[in-house]
Amino acid sequence: MQSLINKIAILKDKNNHLNYGRPIIKKWVQSFSFNNSQNLKVLDVGCGKGYDLINIHKTLSERDIQSDLYGIEIFDEYKDISKEKGITVASLNLETDEFPYFDEYFDIIVINQVLEHVKEFFWIVSEINRVLKNGGLLIIGVPNLASWHNRLLLLFGQQPTPIRILGPHVRGYTKNDLVKTMTTYGGFKLYDYGGSNFYPFPPFISKIFSKVFPLGSVSLFCAFKKIKKSTFKEFLSERLETNFKMPKS
Repeated sequence: MQSLINKIAILKDKNNHLNYGRPIIKKWVQSFSFNNSQNLKVLDVGCGKGYDLINIHKTLSERDIQSDLYGIEIFDEYKDISKEKGITVASLNLETDEFPYFDEYFDIIVINQVLEHVKEFFWIVSEINRVLKNGGLLIIGVPNLASWHNRLLLLFGQQPTPIRILGPHVRGYTKNDLVKTMTTYGGFKLYDYGGSNFYPFPPFISKIFSKVFPLGSVSLFCAFKKIKKSTFKEFLSERLETNFKMPKS
């Protein structure tokens, strides 16, 4: 069994670029109807080297829409690279700090392969809701706990890859649970969802399988439209055994 897991890990490394689902993000930015289509403000929470922001900027340009790019990033190396690309970058602790932006400032927010790393999901999503305009687009990308390879690992008594104890992730996500959370308390409406990458198949086959079986894919992507101002205070006011940071309002 361990030999099989090692082989899958090798194939996994060759397909890592598919985990970020940039064609899916491009498709949603192409199709979404914005309230103001002249000059959009775009935020990437955990922007890294700015790849998602540049992808969105180019996609909007194809629609003759200009965009101002903003990012939140903690690592100095990534910040410098993003700034060289014309991105305005803020540095803060996502789990404790307020986002340094006015209410309803952004038209698009993307947070891709970040939420699995944080405990303070409710604080972060509440801040995202605060700074996103009503009718704005939120795109979330996370590892899919219900991917077919994770189901197979559990079947054989193995730890799913998104939430290994000796790993960087502290939360696991499935489509139904994420959508329920965001729509019940988060102030959002589901716009669309998709999946990217399919272990252990090569990229060409992975892309086909991800289109046919998105909920079995390695990475899960959900697009939401903000419909109202909301926080998770109603949920967090219940008696929970974990002490979460309370949203501001």
